[in-house]
Amino acid sequence: MSRSDRHIPLELSESLGDLKNCALACQDYSSLARRFLFRDVTIRLQAIANDERRTLYQFLEFLASNTKVSTCIRDLFIGESHYRFMYQSVMNWAETSVKLAAILPGLTHLRYLKVWFPVHKKHTDGGMRETLLHFANIPSLQRLTLGIGNLTAERLAGLLWIPKLNLFNLDLPILNPRLTSLSGSNGIGLCDLTLEGPVQAEAAFSIARAAGKTLKRLRWMGRGEATGTIDLSALPSLTLLSISLLVKASNIKASLRQSNLISSQEWGILDAVLTSQSHPALEKVVISVVDGTFSFASTYIYVNRALSLFKGKLPMFQKKGIICSN
Repeated sequence: MSRSDRHIPLELSESLGDLKNCALACQDYSSLARRFLFRDVTIRLQAIANDERRTLYQFLEFLASNTKVSTCIRDLFIGESHYRFMYQSVMNWAETSVKLAAILPGLTHLRYLKVWFPVHKKHTDGGMRETLLHFANIPSLQRLTLGIGNLTAERLAGLLWIPKLNLFNLDLPILNPRLTSLSGSNGIGLCDLTLEGPVQAEAAFSIARAAGKTLKRLRWMGRGEATGTIDLSALPSLTLLSISLLVKASNIKASLRQSNLISSQEWGILDAVLTSQSHPALEKVVISVVDGTFSFASTYIYVNRALSLFKGKLPMFQKKGIICSN
């Protein structure tokens, strides 16, 4: 038994053994099992020991040489959730990048791709970043969650054909207002856009504007300023607008009494924008406040107060009855 198998319960280990035996003994069963075993795949990219890296490379080589397996992959996560792993220089990113790129031709049925590669500018990535961005061009994609920094406007615009797009922890560029709605080979444009970060409002709504008529749901995490850049006239199909405001509990405590937490003028502009234009498709507007530090119980009081303060800046729009908090 390998070192990684020692912690597997005996019952599960026996079941895995039975599954392997069945797959080896029956070709039809092997084909059926393969579709479920490789439907959801995670490829960890982190600084790892030589023996673990060898296992990773063997798996990538296996996927590259067995298209019957790689075509079964529907959901794929590539990356690591911890910055500290990405900043270490142990990993040979250049070799890993080449082996990872080799599995691209077989991912013909990939539906959901999640990429997390937050390598800092001063660290070399051996071409890994460019390789990962190539994965975002797979024609069958229906949903993309992307955590790669320093995207150019051209790269960002090239993602707007994917129906569901989630961009997080990115320094997003501002797209040209003349950029028209783009579509991919499947003829479907961006319908659902989520921006986490926080993202500056000007960049957030330039992306939404570029998506144009196809965009139906926009979720944006930002700060309490620059909300006046919203132009809903460019989003005629928008049904949901969700704004999450990232604030620190200490700032909430210090600013609640003076109401300095948000700009009254800019939120007044937003209120006017929401009420002065006709938006027949808009069904729901969600305003929420997110504590940017730690979710201790004591901070909930201040977050709720801040939420009331934000919503209080939209008196005209609240009368429409479609604004709420989550």
